[in-house]
Amino acid sequence: MKKSLFTSLLILWTIIGFAQKTSITVSIANSKAEEFSLLDTKQIFQAEFPEPKEMVVNLNKKKLASLNLELKRAGFFGLRCMGRTDREYLFYNLYIEPGNQLNIKIDFKRPDFGITVIGKGAENNQPSIALIKKTFSVQEFYGDTTPTRVISAIKKEEIRLQQNFDNYVKKYKPTKKFIADWRLNQRYFAAETYFSFKENNKFKIQGSHSSTMLSWEKIQDSLINEKSINNELAVYTPNYLSLIQEFLLRKKEKLWMMASDEPENFFREWYNMDQKEGMIAYSDDATNLLEEKIINKYFSGQSAEILYITLFNDAIDESYYKNVPQIFDRFKSHFPKSKYINWIKPYVEAYLIREQKPLNDKMIIEKNNGSDLNTFEEVLAIHKGKTMLLDMWGTWCGPCRSELETNGQAIKYHFKDKGVDYLYIANHDQNNESDWKKLIPYFNMEGFHILANLKLTKDIMQKVKGNGFPTYVIIKKDGTYELSKAGYPMNREILIKQLEEALAH
Repeated sequence: MKKSLFTSLLILWTIIGFAQKTSITVSIANSKAEEFSLLDTKQIFQAEFPEPKEMVVNLNKKKLASLNLELKRAGFFGLRCMGRTDREYLFYNLYIEPGNQLNIKIDFKRPDFGITVIGKGAENNQPSIALIKKTFSVQEFYGDTTPTRVISAIKKEEIRLQQNFDNYVKKYKPTKKFIADWRLNQRYFAAETYFSFKENNKFKIQGSHSSTMLSWEKIQDSLINEKSINNELAVYTPNYLSLIQEFLLRKKEKLWMMASDEPENFFREWYNMDQKEGMIAYSDDATNLLEEKIINKYFSGQSAEILYITLFNDAIDESYYKNVPQIFDRFKSHFPKSKYINWIKPYVEAYLIREQKPLNDKMIIEKNNGSDLNTFEEVLAIHKGKTMLLDMWGTWCGPCRSELETNGQAIKYHFKDKGVDYLYIANHDQNNESDWKKLIPYFNMEGFHILANLKLTKDIMQKVKGNGFPTYVIIKKDGTYELSKAGYPMNREILIKQLEEALAH
């Protein structure tokens, strides 16, 4: 399971400079909890960096504990603790300012967890603040071919949130800083909610999307101005952070389409090259370098810094380091005092070492890269009598690389000396032979390798009923086979069980 990085980065980022002592004391009744944790409410970074993913505090025998911080600036956080069962959890939103001394009591037997908050900063964190949090769902609108219903609902929710917040301000008189940050966060509520929904919904209405796209885009343009999307003041607010991260991803996808539909304009605007020269650079890396171009065009200051970290995080998460060392050098030049440098540096250094690994004699490439093989039966005949795990993957495929990084060696360790062989078939990669031969040792893919032609890819995927990459197939000694039931992200234990059953027959 992916873990969040944002908590440790944000908390430790703020424990610098002119910090003030801040404390949170938590008392929990009628709970199985042995600890509570403080984390950021917007968890946008998911790579497993070496620092703590959240601030965890052990409770004493009386279910009481305190967390002491040296905070430099205010921010949105969340308090999490276990309830009376393994499935019962409380997540309570907090807004913490430097110098706050919060005392929070929770009772899982009482309605609404019986939460009380006293102490300095309590005026920003009363239980009724939960009524104005974003609990709005757009699930019922998925599949709509026009934006009428969803934008109407979003606007109504925006008004409700504002009215409830105004009532909260009158009743509890929160600090000016909290009011300003909440309103700044709320400013991006409609834009973030609509943009995220629109981009996900387009995959559900593919048949009609092209004919209705203009109506969706028109509303988006009224909410989001690309030329003024950069806002360093909002960089700590959850809605804005979510919006700009989504913008980075979707703008890249839009540019992929532009490269296909309007190549001359695309390469002139984004690469300052003619189509022939630009295609060479673009084909080499249509992800990391393109994201950097988007960041530099639309963002600056802390917004750009945050999105660079998003770029690095995605590269680490998908094990796609193309041009990352060079981008990291530019990042250090732009942000020489960035607190993120020390988190990223070990990953870049490890990549540079792994990149130099050569092929070994246990990485067996089929004659002519297997380019003469056209059917699954031909492949099975070559490996007759073996129990095998077939991995249908691609060098271009982020989920494929992520699974190799996460599960590849763990599966091999489990089946060491037990008679399982490994077959890796790279798909849609005939123009990527050089990268293919580099990634095999990079991921330590000891086993048999084929660089599939289109006929072989189509034949295998049809016969195993695979519908995407990566696809895993268990091949038995008698030549029969079955599709993995492990899903994506892979449930490793399910795949291991299937392989063990294949070995037993």
